[in-house]
Amino acid sequence: MCLSLLQSESPQWMDMNVGQSVVIDRGELKLAYSGEPAVLLFDYDAEAKRVQSLAYDIHYIK
Repeated sequence: MCLSLLQSESPQWMDMNVGQSVVIDRGELKLAYSGEPAVLLFDYDAEAKRVQSLAYDIHYIK
């Protein structure tokens, strides 16, 4: 499993604005999530640098 937190900038705080989380692999949308605050876990091949599965687990932040 791979945990990925992606942001376009490096703010001094975590941006808690509501938005959609996506994983794009070689220009193709692989995963998308929009909902309650959560951590998404998915299979990722670090050597090939590719998403291995379209399935992901959602772990809600309480």
